[in-house]
Amino acid sequence: MNPNSDPFAIFPEAFRAVARNPRALVLYIALAMGVVGAKLAVMYPFTGGETPEDPELSVRLIELLTDLVVAGTYAFAQTVAFSWLGQDLDRPLWRVKGIKDALTRFYAVWLMLDLLIIVFGTIAGKQLIADINNSLGQLMLLLFLVMQIIAIPIGAAIMFHGELKWRELGQSLAPLGRQLFATFLVVCFSGTVLIMLLFILLPATADVLWLRPLIEIPGGLAECVIFAATWFICIMDREADTASDDFDF
Repeated sequence: MNPNSDPFAIFPEAFRAVARNPRALVLYIALAMGVVGAKLAVMYPFTGGETPEDPELSVRLIELLTDLVVAGTYAFAQTVAFSWLGQDLDRPLWRVKGIKDALTRFYAVWLMLDLLIIVFGTIAGKQLIADINNSLGQLMLLLFLVMQIIAIPIGAAIMFHGELKWRELGQSLAPLGRQLFATFLVVCFSGTVLIMLLFILLPATADVLWLRPLIEIPGGLAECVIFAATWFICIMDREADTASDDFDF
């Protein structure tokens, strides 16, 4: 990548990057499928695969615990798989000292993002099941969809920066703003994937719940590509900044 790179070239580069890192992709998809399947297996005896309008307290507690496990597992998968991708995409400039170092620096970032998605989705589901016109439910649904689209670009930019420091959060995310058109393309791609998953693949598994974990295969691939594409945006921004410094007398 160089400062004059065509933003449309980001996606072919991202697909190639994911293809040459099969261990990251396989880990990500395997953990995602496993934890989704485990949650379905745990919740099915209590809900029958449906979303009860007014579940008992015990069911709510079990659902809360399974959601925490899902968020924690996703965060682990994202931290490890994405750190492997980041090392390959930006070798030798970006590096982590193994899985323990990656978890120390980035696990909390992904856990916060995943918990926000789950919280928004859960509140939206509860409110809209009771009343489809509920304003709080509609707001939470909007936030859920937005977070689903932007969470990985945000997490990728923070990882590229090195670690989460709240006072440097704006600096971490600045490359996404400076490379606005490329970021727009990534967001559009992420939104398109989300629409396909939520409104095409997910309804197709409504009557065959055991197929639902298979959605994580295209979903996991797309999320790894989104991460890699965002990483290339950050590299592009860094190289553009370096090039401009060459003429700063």
